[in-house]
Order: sequence, then structure tokens, then C-alpha cells
Amino acid sequence: MCVYDTVNARISYAVSEESFWSKGLTEMAEEQNFSDVRFLTVSEVAQLMRVSKMTVYRLVHSGEMPAVQFGRSYRVPESAVTDYVKEARVEGQSDTA
Repeated sequence: MCVYDTVNARISYAVSEESFWSKGLTEMAEEQNFSDVRFLTVSEVAQLMRVSKMTVYRLVHSGEMPAVQFGRSYRVPESAVTDYVKEARVEGQSDTA
């Protein structure tokens, strides 16, 4: 068994584990091929959003931002970051402002 087969076996196992995937990733898996998805590290997400890594971990653990866990590290789909930022708004501001 080559490394590629091992990785595919782990990914296919993860896809079948419903509790492993956040709601957004399950929908993403049904819509597109994983080769088209760009994953970011927690550090990269923190840099993009200009927040701490702990803030990103909190978002991931609370389910507000979908992520995939590989071993002990998490990877966040780039589209999840852009969607989160688009949906975020400052408290007290209206949508029409």
C-alpha cells in the first residue's frame, strides 16, 4: 500500500464518520472534489483574519468554522474562512449600512 492509498483510506474513513465533519464540510464533500479544495492551517487563518490562533481554535471547536483534523492539527477550507468573514458583522450595525 503506497502513501497515496493510505491517505485516501483515511480521507474516505473520515468522510464516513459523520461526527468528524462539521456541517459545512459534509455539504462541501457532496458538491465538489477534494482536489479542488484549498486547506489552510490554523496559523494561516489567524493571519488572514488578524486574530490569535486560539480564537481560530475556539471557532473550530464551537462548530462556527468547519475544519478537518489530520492527526493533531486542523485544516480549514479557504471557502469556510471567506464565508465566515462575509457572515460576520459588528453588533449594532444594520445590514443596509
